[in-house]
Amino acid sequence: MMAMTYPRAGVASSTMAVFAHGNSLTAGVGASSVGNYWPALASGLAPLLGKGITISNRGVGGQSIFVDAGNGTMTNTAAAAIDANLVAGKINVLLVLEYTNELKANGFNAAAAHTALKNYCLARKAAAASVGKALQIIVGTCPPSGADPTGGGQTAINSRNAAMIAANALTRQQYRDYADVLWDLAEVAPFKAIFAGGVFTQAPFIAAGVWARSDGVADDYTHFGNSGYALLAESAARAIARVRKAAAL
Repeated sequence: MMAMTYPRAGVASSTMAVFAHGNSLTAGVGASSVGNYWPALASGLAPLLGKGITISNRGVGGQSIFVDAGNGTMTNTAAAAIDANLVAGKINVLLVLEYTNELKANGFNAAAAHTALKNYCLARKAAAASVGKALQIIVGTCPPSGADPTGGGQTAINSRNAAMIAANALTRQQYRDYADVLWDLAEVAPFKAIFAGGVFTQAPFIAAGVWARSDGVADDYTHFGNSGYALLAESAARAIARVRKAAAL
């Protein structure tokens, strides 16, 4: 994979430097324009509007957390994408959203995926502390996928999403061991309905248009369109607002 260089964060806020690290959902695949990626949308929503917050997008399509499936890992890109860009004298905030590619790469092992996330977050905390910089980490639960790349039908889809649900459950239970704030997509409709009862139901997702891509490409039931990214942005803005409240900003 080609090495990537990252510009320093264009941070307008006098108090916070905010970064988003993840896969193609953070990179914005499926949106109609850069302005409809969730990191771009979130800073303009009510909890953050007028606060001078810019979210630096470090999403890379196909990127996993630790087990490399051929598109790189967040573990390997974090030094350049995140650690080198933390700003002294500010509250640095990192939003992390990734399980989809990690689960595919590790054979849908939820416990291993969660361990990878935990280790990644602890490494970011350690890197920040080593240079005397403050870092708050927000970890997200991840959306399901209705895609069927293996041709296994609904049974295969259900099996893969069972691993996602299990990994999300571990995040909810243990995030305080390695992060500061939980960014739970299940707090926002229609995600709440989709995950109701601890199972994944496709119908509300499709009805809400979450998977309706806005880039002219056929829906792949993995990537979102503008309406889906608006939901991600809404939940992300709420999570960042919690960090601001805790810091009395």
